[in-house]
Amino acid sequence: MFAYFQFFLSNRAVYLLLWNTRLGHEHSGLDFWLSSISVHAPKAPIFVVGTHVDQVSKSELPVDEMRLRYPQIVGYHFVSCLSGVGVAEMERHLLEVALRQPYMGESIPEVWLNFETAVIRRRAKASIIEYKELENMASESGIFEKSETVQAVQFLHELGALQHFTNAFLRDRVIIDPQWLVDVMACVVSVKDSPIKDGRFRHADVALVWADYEAELHDWLLRLTEEFDLTFPLPDQAVNLVPCLLPETQPSFPWPEVDRTSGSRETKMVYTFTYLPAGLFNRGQVRLYQFSDSSVIWKRGSLLRKNGHVALVRQTNDSELVVTVQGPRPENILFLVHEVFEGLISESFQGVTYDYAVPCPDCQKFYVKDPCMFTASTIRRASELHAPFLQCHKYFHAVTLADLHSVMPPDNTQDYDRHLANAIRGLTHLRRDMSADIFISYCAKDIPSSKSNTSVNPRQIRDDLCKAGYRCYFADDPDAQSIEKMALAMRDADVFMALISDAYVADPQCMDVFLYARHTLRKPLLLVALGDGFEWRRSKLGLLVADEVFIKMQKLEQYQAKLEELTKRLADRTQNSEKPKNFPPCFISYSWVNSRQAVAKGTRHVDGALGFGDPREIRDYLEENGVRCWLDIDRVGRQGLFEDIAEGLRHARMMIACVSTEYAKSDNCAMEFRFATSILKIPTLLVVVGTDNSWRHSEVGLLSVQRPFPEINLQEQNDTAYRKLLKMVKERLKGDDAEAEGKGQEGENQADRLTDEQKTASFQELFELAQRKFLRQLSEYAEATGELYPRLIFIDCQKNTAGDTVKEHPDSFSPRSTSSRPRSAGPLDICMREGNFAFKILCEHDKCSAVQCCAVLCCAVQCSAAQCCAVLRNAVLRSAVLRNALQCSAGWHSVAEPVIARQPINEPSLRRWSPYLARITALISQSRQDLLSSAVNDLSSWLEQLPQAESSDFRNVYTDFREQVMSADLERRMGQLARCYLPSGKTIWLCPEHQRMSRVTVLTNDVIMAGEHIGAPDDGAENYMVRVLRAPDMKDWQAMYAQDWPATPEVTSDVSSEEDEEEDIQERKQERVPKPPAQKPPAQRPRRRNQAGRPPRHGSQSTAPTTEVTVKPKPAVGNVTSAAYTAPGKSPRNSVTSERSAKDPPSSMRREGDRSNGDVSHEELQLRLELQTAGMRLLATGGGNKAVSAAACRIL
Repeated sequence: MFAYFQFFLSNRAVYLLLWNTRLGHEHSGLDFWLSSISVHAPKAPIFVVGTHVDQVSKSELPVDEMRLRYPQIVGYHFVSCLSGVGVAEMERHLLEVALRQPYMGESIPEVWLNFETAVIRRRAKASIIEYKELENMASESGIFEKSETVQAVQFLHELGALQHFTNAFLRDRVIIDPQWLVDVMACVVSVKDSPIKDGRFRHADVALVWADYEAELHDWLLRLTEEFDLTFPLPDQAVNLVPCLLPETQPSFPWPEVDRTSGSRETKMVYTFTYLPAGLFNRGQVRLYQFSDSSVIWKRGSLLRKNGHVALVRQTNDSELVVTVQGPRPENILFLVHEVFEGLISESFQGVTYDYAVPCPDCQKFYVKDPCMFTASTIRRASELHAPFLQCHKYFHAVTLADLHSVMPPDNTQDYDRHLANAIRGLTHLRRDMSADIFISYCAKDIPSSKSNTSVNPRQIRDDLCKAGYRCYFADDPDAQSIEKMALAMRDADVFMALISDAYVADPQCMDVFLYARHTLRKPLLLVALGDGFEWRRSKLGLLVADEVFIKMQKLEQYQAKLEELTKRLADRTQNSEKPKNFPPCFISYSWVNSRQAVAKGTRHVDGALGFGDPREIRDYLEENGVRCWLDIDRVGRQGLFEDIAEGLRHARMMIACVSTEYAKSDNCAMEFRFATSILKIPTLLVVVGTDNSWRHSEVGLLSVQRPFPEINLQEQNDTAYRKLLKMVKERLKGDDAEAEGKGQEGENQADRLTDEQKTASFQELFELAQRKFLRQLSEYAEATGELYPRLIFIDCQKNTAGDTVKEHPDSFSPRSTSSRPRSAGPLDICMREGNFAFKILCEHDKCSAVQCCAVLCCAVQCSAAQCCAVLRNAVLRSAVLRNALQCSAGWHSVAEPVIARQPINEPSLRRWSPYLARITALISQSRQDLLSSAVNDLSSWLEQLPQAESSDFRNVYTDFREQVMSADLERRMGQLARCYLPSGKTIWLCPEHQRMSRVTVLTNDVIMAGEHIGAPDDGAENYMVRVLRAPDMKDWQAMYAQDWPATPEVTSDVSSEEDEEEDIQERKQERVPKPPAQKPPAQRPRRRNQAGRPPRHGSQSTAPTTEVTVKPKPAVGNVTSAAYTAPGKSPRNSVTSERSAKDPPSSMRREGDRSNGDVSHEELQLRLELQTAGMRLLATGGGNKAVSAAACRIL
């Protein structure tokens, strides 16, 4: 029954819930129906009406308890249809509540109502019709534009008058009788004489299940059940599973204990519902079908598998749902399941209320089997009260709120930033652990055939470099190496080392790899010459590397000397030189506002932030005395803000935390302190700076109390404080810090326990999780603007075409320039030298497998190694395969040319947008794709160092940036993306390739909320529907309706000019649907904004301007043949007289009951035509002719 509720339960209704008082409320099913209505129509009022009161002496009902549980109940009534007791009182109360509903008085186009009437009449002959026939019915009803037809169909779909689906398979038919749809679904869920056994709907039984329906509809009906989350197809069988008909008994399956040495972890979430409606869990099973293990699924549970992870989703009782996940990175699976159920509740079960619990992070660190669970409501309440921590009720340790927020789904900007920082930190660690320092490219023919050979063996070079501590990518069999693995290894390697020889140059595959690394990836090159000759120097490759210095390794007796030379070269070109021993041992964490040096260079001044001690002066003093220090202005910008900080902390032997009130208020500073003290647990020294001590009551103060740290106060001038600080630092560093360093490497040791497959899966899952959370944040912001436009956009440098002359940008700058020396090229200078700034729009598909990529390029579902090599040898496809294998390996991607910025992007623009740009570039830089140009990579490092990048006003910054992109995209190409509805219930923007995926519904701009085209009740207007309801006696209504009204109205409107309006009116006389006035190109006019101050939603098809017109009473003077339009604040203009004949008025102007005999006068039609031609929404304020007032109230 759950599948049918959405057809009958709507918020635009008043519900009368009747129960028989003779049976008692305990057996009446009131709780079930009250819960169902509250879930599917949470805004609708409910009347609980007891009947047959004439047959019982006393009726009892727990009124107070029901009101508390179901606040939608607005009245309780006890009636008898036989005696009439209570009927009149209930009628009056019902009328009063109905009139208070917000939708009362809405203006709906009359042609839409005519269309609905035509649809209802058509039900007498058919229950399902072709969409083309529906378009003809709309045209006959007065709807001529296809876009308006789509809107009217969507409106009736939401009202439940018909059912139409916009995906490619179902959109050609329309269900005009909802009862017919219920009967179709009942054939599936019925258990009486059904061929569906144990929830398995075999495709061979389709004709039996729907024997009463036409055979040509059977496939369409099966797909319809999938659309309603009633069934889902098994990928390898001709079977659809029906979760609500699956066995109740849980099958037996292994659920292993977590092995601490395997690198795998287990986590869970527990959902507790006030009321768990029937069907919610089963519909969730359907939406998760792509991950389901079809051998382990039952009515109340599913086993999911994804990328080396396993998840168990169970409904344990009537109000509880538990999700348990095992794997290297289980958080992504947990968040994926959360999004599915959250989206399902938002879409179809809006009234459902629930709470969820997350496990204690500290319990999970120690692999506790039954960890303490903290509810989300408790954590949020503690945050509201600014509580610094909560206590674990099982093991009684304190858990900081920040740690608990890190395992909860984020719901505010601060949470999103914390999650993003943690994700990027983890991705950096995994990527460094997975990537090779050196990609070694060689030809298999250069491997000696015997040990007695005097030639150098490429494998020997690989082995010796590995012994020297370098991570090397070396394909033992280059011909069998997969394209994806090779492309990703090249992408992540620091250096591309080519073992060149005559055989290498003669091998097409080796040449393709070399050219791709040099020209596409622009990798640092290191050349080693092997073999016996130098003919390769006369080849194309020799020409390309003519300026490169190579190492000659052709003679085995000189191998050791040449190996030393090779390692020296590598030390300069790889990150291998930055081993932990070379990192500064002392990490200084501070807030810029506490540094006089920073304030002098432009950091904002904060009252009370500057005390005696300056963190940057502390660094200078310590380094002058031989203590090397890590400070952000020296180290940040090499890999990225979060990566550099995390790297510095991991390799630090101690931390100096310059704590202050400003430090405690900074999210990034608090995150640094938490990461160092709670996770890495490195020795910490507190240096109190600034002038205030309220930081002691913050999270930083709490953490410093839990683990008492030595403290030095530098708020007041103290001549001995610096010497004391130096002494304490040196004592810390001289001691045995092996334990601290071991703790600092705890995360790395855990990662080392993972296999290569687990590392790859961990990276993919963590990156996908970061993508999901970031896109979730942007989606919330974009949805609030109402603009239909892609959400993932970042800035890039568009290359200049050959022959273009690039002038120095007038607003170019260098962030590190000083007045004492010539200015070096800054990020903006570099971008402008290479081209113009452009906006790149990304497809939001979170993962594209290599199989899909190969299928596109090789026209096959799978490519064997031999096939891949064959493709590599094809001159046309070789570079494309490498490039696309890299770009399609995972995550977001771009498929269209960037949008060129219409206005110059200068330093103030970049600073203003830095909060958004710094975040998205930090995330994209972790992608295993080549999305960022080298110039923008430099720019992203500069962006992360800006103080504005920490701005809390992220929402407004992102909105402004997105609006700039929309204004630049004049042709609205939107990166060749389209809004698509996924089987999981999410709506995202996809490229053409991903739009063709199974069960993806492409949404057009015409399919929008019909409520946007329904006029809100006019303030001050007389609402005739309300007057009818308030006067049930038709005689009274007829008396009111027959009042005398002046015949000639004066109409006022806001128009731009007489000439524009005159021309516009003449154009609109030729068609029924009014057009908006002609406007200048978007680049030359300001963006129009709606009442909420936001630009209008793109794609909305308004049939009339939103100008309000007031019809004022005037003395009747002769026939009505014209209307005078007066703009506010302007003098009346000349009247416009319509030349159109009224002999054949449009259907939208006809209305039954306009006159008792159905006739409409020429004057009335003339006025209607004039008003409708101007496209005005009318507001009646006086009395007069019935037909004129009706037209004035109804015309849009």
